[in-house]
Amino acid sequence: MGNKHKIFENAIVVSLETTAFGMTKISKVLTEDVVGRNDIKEGRAKTSIDIVSKQYDRDIRKPVRGARKLISETCVPWSEAKIDRNAKKTGRSWHLCMGKHWAELRDGVGEFEKEWRKKTQILFDNWNNILVDAPADLSIGYNKDHFPPLEKVKAAYGWELHKDLLRKALSENDIKNDIRLKASDELIEECMNSARNAENMRISNAIGSMAHDIKDFAEKVSGQISNYDPNPEDGRKNNTLPKAPTWRELSQLTNTLEDMNEMFVDDAFSETVARMRELESRIKDIGSDGAVRDVLKGDGPDRDNLKKRIDDIGRAVLPALNRYDGLAK
Repeated sequence: MGNKHKIFENAIVVSLETTAFGMTKISKVLTEDVVGRNDIKEGRAKTSIDIVSKQYDRDIRKPVRGARKLISETCVPWSEAKIDRNAKKTGRSWHLCMGKHWAELRDGVGEFEKEWRKKTQILFDNWNNILVDAPADLSIGYNKDHFPPLEKVKAAYGWELHKDLLRKALSENDIKNDIRLKASDELIEECMNSARNAENMRISNAIGSMAHDIKDFAEKVSGQISNYDPNPEDGRKNNTLPKAPTWRELSQLTNTLEDMNEMFVDDAFSETVARMRELESRIKDIGSDGAVRDVLKGDGPDRDNLKKRIDDIGRAVLPALNRYDGLAK
């Protein structure tokens, strides 16, 4: 697995936690009305109602999505939130962030937070008007209990970017010398194995997910080129060639994989990075986005060469995918 201990020296884990006021409520009155008019058995239906315009919720959620997208582009998955017996998420999802990228990530997420705070403030500023208009807007679906005081609405909203140092699994000496452990040697050995397995699982999760992303990228782009028809008779959708965002994604993936490979030196990753850099260079040599697309629209050796480079990337990463897929999430 390469020098996995470098990860504890060069990376941190980050998690974005946001909370919001629930703008969709279950209406008892509307539920009774729907059940009664449609002869539905009691307890088999529930009717929800948006107590404020959905535009507020859409505007507030947009910067949250932007921040999570930035985190997913800058980092790689480290651990997922757990699902409890009631199918609810517990804990947080964490992403692995290279230390050298932390300041840029923090500032980028900070810009989204500023936008989020502007949008929540618009809701707060209009809350009194919403309270006044709600009875008329919601008719029989109005329930005054769905509209708490403004201070409670404000308290429901939260934004925090958590960061933490990686914690190594306890070493054998750490566990055996822990005076809190008064257990048999067999149980202590089980504790050590459990700690090591948890550490290896998280590392493999990060590596495996990175390999999956690159494989999926190569397959998607290769498929777009192979399936493109310059003169489709049916004018079908999805008959498009890669555009500028695709090559930006290529650069992002390459940078992230290169960072990972500094910590987990892997022959497959090294070859994949080299091939991705070669493809980047070739795209730049061709020139503009339009020029690249013109090449891909053609039927000559230049098009075939680009497609082969993309397919080679997918093949190069496969050994790493096969090594870590069994342990990755």
